[in-house]
Amino acid sequence: RLADLRGAARGPLLRTQPLALAMVVEAPPDGDEWLHEIKHDGYRIVARIDEGEVRLVSRNGKDWTKEFPQVARALGRLPAGTALLDGEVAAVLSSGATSFQALQRRGTPGAAPIVYLAFDLIHLDGWDLRELRLDERKEVLRRLLESAPAALRFSDHVRGQGPEFFERAREAGLEGVVSKRASAPYREGRGGDWRK
Repeated sequence: RLADLRGAARGPLLRTQPLALAMVVEAPPDGDEWLHEIKHDGYRIVARIDEGEVRLVSRNGKDWTKEFPQVARALGRLPAGTALLDGEVAAVLSSGATSFQALQRRGTPGAAPIVYLAFDLIHLDGWDLRELRLDERKEVLRRLLESAPAALRFSDHVRGQGPEFFERAREAGLEGVVSKRASAPYREGRGGDWRK
């Protein structure tokens, strides 16, 4: 129940949301207060769901809904009247890695599937979730996506073990790691709670 979560507040669905951004650092932070996610190689997209109408908006405000119709359709099937999600649209290779080059080849024969990798939830069914802790927002998001279509995926994380997780990602040839403070609310800009 969203009403039981400290920081959740009744509020209207925002038109869009200025994005939380990650500071570039040399190495990921260590300690259990940090969540570490794989950095995906695609387009950062805010997904807005309003009673069946879905819009996909880029970081600079461009509407990408028509570019990724399969993602928009999948988001429209979520069990939510209104929602605002933060994530990345990416082409997922058979290895599980994402590829910006493969994303550019979308729609061609044999192209990699296009997926929305959701990593944050800003609003859900009349509740503004920006003041919730990140780990609580991610848990609500995980539950929302439990039976989602294949074009939607929860961007999972590990808690702690930042340097080890980064080393494994590097060995696998992945784009990198984004580390986020588990207790942080959703704040626009580069405040230091997100690091890449």
